[in-house]
This record gives sequence, C-alpha cells and structure tokens, in this order.
Amino acid sequence: MITHDVRLLRTGAGYALASSPTAALRNYVTRTHQIGDVQLSGVRDPDLRATAYELSCELVWNPASAPSNIGFELRREPQGGRHVAVGAFLNGPYAYVNRRPTVNPTGGESQTQIDPSTGRLAIRALVDRSSVEYFIDEGRHVHSHRVFPLPGDDHIRLFVNDGEATFRALTIRELKV
Repeated sequence: MITHDVRLLRTGAGYALASSPTAALRNYVTRTHQIGDVQLSGVRDPDLRATAYELSCELVWNPASAPSNIGFELRREPQGGRHVAVGAFLNGPYAYVNRRPTVNPTGGESQTQIDPSTGRLAIRALVDRSSVEYFIDEGRHVHSHRVFPLPGDDHIRLFVNDGEATFRALTIRELKV
C-alpha cells in the first residue's frame, strides 16, 4: 500500500474528503503507455506485461443501454484463471474489487455504490507485487487490498459484459518498486 494525499473536494452536495496516491509516485514511473480511447464490447488483452503500475481512465457508457459489467482483470495469469477484478457492476449498481479469482487465503469483494445513470466513472488503480488500490470518482472512494499473485501473473485484460463501453484516455504508468 502507498501513502495517500488527502484533500477536500467541493461537490454539489457540499464537501467530501478525497484520497489519491501521493504525488511523489511520479518519481517512480519508468515507462508510460498512452493507450488512448478504447471502445469495447467483449474483452481486449493489451500487449503489455507489468507487475507494478498505475492505471487510469474514465469508463464511459450509454446509460440507456448500459453494459452489465465493465472493468479490468489485473495481475492476470497468462491462461486467465487467476486475477484481481476491478470495475463497475452497473446492474448492482456498484464499483468493486474482487479478489476471489486469486490464491488469496481470504478472498472476498469490496463494493461502493455508484450512479450508472451518469454514464461515466473516473477510475485509477495502483497495482504492485502484493496490493491493489482502486480509486473511484476522483478518490472519494478507495478500495485497498492485499493480493497474492504468483510471479508470472503480469497480464492485464479489459472487459465489457453485455454491451459496449469506452475506456477513455486509458493510461498505464509502469513503476519501479
């Protein structure tokens, strides 16, 4: 887990605390992959292997025909069985981190309510050798989990179930750890 910077955000409903990875994290970026906008129905496996990285984008969908589930499989094994899933289950409706498909002894899933009628969700995920942190809606909600991937679990998968969505301004920054 990494140190967070905490700030006060002004919202339409007043003020909210928000959290983000410390700004010093930029000193550990070794390579940046500006993937851009990815429109998707189904799955896509970027040609990228990494064990420590920051992933950011805005998930965008049509609220009138929203997909059921959109997100990423992180620290994915090459054959795809083991991974940590992060995303938005729009039928829930909630954002989540699901550790069940890993070798984690406690498994489990954490959830945060979201509003799918907005048609968008800003996300940021910080991944390293033993943790996944998921920042939702400018850091107003954060999921921090220990994970236990095997050394070769270094793949990433994008997925959209039952519909279509765009991963807007998808960027992956590899980090030295």
